[in-house]
Amino acid sequence: MVIYALVGAGNPVFFERYFVPVGPLHGLLLLLDLEILWRGVGRARVASASLGPVRVFAGTCVIVLAGLLWLRADELTGRVEEIWHPMTGPVDAAIEFIQSRYDDPSALLIATNYEAEPYMFYLGSRVVGRFHAGTAEADAAEAALAPDLVIPRSAQPRSLQGVRRYLLAHGFERHELAVADVAYNNIPELAAGRLLSTTHRFSTPRPGKDGPPLAIYVRREAP
Repeated sequence: MVIYALVGAGNPVFFERYFVPVGPLHGLLLLLDLEILWRGVGRARVASASLGPVRVFAGTCVIVLAGLLWLRADELTGRVEEIWHPMTGPVDAAIEFIQSRYDDPSALLIATNYEAEPYMFYLGSRVVGRFHAGTAEADAAEAALAPDLVIPRSAQPRSLQGVRRYLLAHGFERHELAVADVAYNNIPELAAGRLLSTTHRFSTPRPGKDGPPLAIYVRREAP
């Protein structure tokens, strides 16, 4: 277990999610180590005919468990809050808004500069503003489009101007949602790394407190 802790502490990858695939393997190794330790304690108990080693082992486990609960108290309470009141991120709120407004979201053309894939997967919509070939011709072809919805993510400056240009070329109606326009819909990481300042959110980010409200712009002549 000490070796596992040292490997985890020396992890050069700042995304914890990359270690998720090896989590079950670590769990199996831990179970095997605990079984070996338990059998060793059982042999020592038979040899000494005393419960002293077992009590020491049990006491150590209780102390370690209590320490872990104390260190992870905020995370545990956050998980409970997350179960009772599911967190809603900006993409979650945007998808709910679109589904409630349109009978066929797959017919929509959406422009956004970040987290475009959920709109493709859950709505079946075509999404622009995030990916293209990077050539001048591809950029000009995309700029000539008239998206039905524009969802600029202000906390993600990449390609933000490319999305805002649609607002200047067409007439849109602004709708503010009851969720803050934060950098990510949500991420699993619990500890900030060298390149990661945002961690997992256990509650819905609120406008004003956590950032500006998420704004969705609906083209006035859109269906």
